Amino acid sequence: MKNHAKPILLIEDDQIDAMTVRRALKELHVTNPVAHVEDGEAALAYLHHAGKDRPCLILLDLNMPVMGGIEFLHAAKGEADLKRVALLARLGSYAMKFGADAHRQLHTIQD
Repeated sequence: MKNHAKPILLIEDDQIDAMTVRRALKELHVTNPVAHVEDGEAALAYLHHAGKDRPCLILLDLNMPVMGGIEFLHAAKGEADLKRVALLARLGSYAMKFGADAHRQLHTIQD
């Protein structure tokens, strides 16, 4: 998966999970740089920073402090230039806590 070396934005507060994702990308021979931030607010700041390349992919943890994944999705939903960026949300403990409602929340944001 190489898209003109555009970065992959990893939004993950857990350092071990972030290392696991980086290791998996390396094993898959993904050579895109990985920009790592620890919460939704930092992700929005990264995305609004002038001069930074838009990521080709956002890997999003939903269960984070400060601004969680659902809040990040609500904030980013209205940004037209983000609509073309692929996003993969990792439910993890969020799905355990909210069950089927987690899926409904994600579906509602996409509409």
